[in-house]
Amino acid sequence: SRSPIYISSNLNATVEFTDGTTMGTNYLLETSQSTKVINAKVTAENGVDTTNYVITIERAKSSNNFLGDLQSNAGTTTMTQVPDFANNKTSYEIEVPGTQSSIDLYVKAEDPKALVKIENMTDTPTDSLTFNTVLNNPGESTTIKFEVTAENGAVLPYTVKVNRLKNT
Repeated sequence: SRSPIYISSNLNATVEFTDGTTMGTNYLLETSQSTKVINAKVTAENGVDTTNYVITIERAKSSNNFLGDLQSNAGTTTMTQVPDFANNKTSYEIEVPGTQSSIDLYVKAEDPKALVKIENMTDTPTDSLTFNTVLNNPGESTTIKFEVTAENGAVLPYTVKVNRLKNT
């Protein structure tokens, strides 16, 4: 989003910006910008004394470390969203038939500037990835852990417990 920055001065002083704009200008930090530098020269009411200012506007980094999507191929050959998915839920449980020996998971961060990292995997963290995990024996559970790191460094851990049913 865009937030206006307002700069005002003593009515008898003048402010000159090096980009040629004048007082009353709204400086907008575009969505694609992380910082903006504004140079201003303030001249006192005597018309002689001046002071130069450098104003740096910096956008705060996102703290969003929620999931945007979580899919699996539990019991099927196609990927579908985990039934109880919610962007701020951090623990999931999935059942698979005893004949399914591995599971594919697709994990996507809600914020494209966040990074997903799977525990015990050497893949470079990215905002989304699909990976395969070999499951424990029928009748046993396998816990898969991953984390989403927000742009500002805040980490949120997630777990998916996969219950592999006994063969019948």
